[in-house]
Amino acid sequence: MKTTFMIIAAAALLTTGFLYDSSRAQGELSTVSLATNTDVANQDFLNALNKYKSMDLSLTIYGRDDYKALRDRSEPINPEPVGRKNPFAPFVGGATSDSNVGNINFSSTNNGTTTR
Repeated sequence: MKTTFMIIAAAALLTTGFLYDSSRAQGELSTVSLATNTDVANQDFLNALNKYKSMDLSLTIYGRDDYKALRDRSEPINPEPVGRKNPFAPFVGGATSDSNVGNINFSSTNNGTTTR
């Protein structure tokens, strides 16, 4: 009885090992086909890159009157307050543990709301 059980267990192990090994072989084949698809994509990218590499840019646009007529109409950006001094500090009591958060002073009113 004991030997029959051992023979069945050994056969089960051999069958499991064979099935596992054959599934690995199929996985390796699919990996190779994925690598081929990657190679094709890489080659397409390199072909597109070579197309732009041969392009010649002319800088004569900077000398044209149309370009010189352009004016900068940007406005300066005022500095805005940013977060807390320590963003990882725990919240204690009111809005923050710091009384002065990014140059904004918080103070409490009688009803407990926070105002700026």
